[in-house]
Amino acid sequence: MGTPHRAELGLAGEALVRHWLEDQGWHCLAQRWTCRWGELDLVMTRGNTLACVEVKSRSRRGLDAGGLLALTPAKQRRLWRSAELFLVLHPRCQQAVVRFDLALVRGSALPGDGLHLETYLVGAFDGDGIE
Repeated sequence: MGTPHRAELGLAGEALVRHWLEDQGWHCLAQRWTCRWGELDLVMTRGNTLACVEVKSRSRRGLDAGGLLALTPAKQRRLWRSAELFLVLHPRCQQAVVRFDLALVRGSALPGDGLHLETYLVGAFDGDGIE
């Protein structure tokens, strides 16, 4: 489950990315949407595009590729299955073009510190080859 600081960092990172996307005209359909296969951090829509955004928040100490490496093939399968169920339960979204984005956030959720969006990968992976 993680430490309280890590949970706060995750929530703060998701909020940062959500606001950044909303500033670009995206609308949030769900945040921390859970099902039996896992969690979709953010489900955002703009026009005919539905983006399932995986947010990886890391402290300043962890200057590695951990956020990218955490998106394993198994994690991708869980995200894909979660998105499929989300679409079944939200019929108005079924005609959307679905993509999976990855946001990497660095910093600290502690007061006086700060977070910044380090990288945003559009279409970080697709469903090809996912069974």
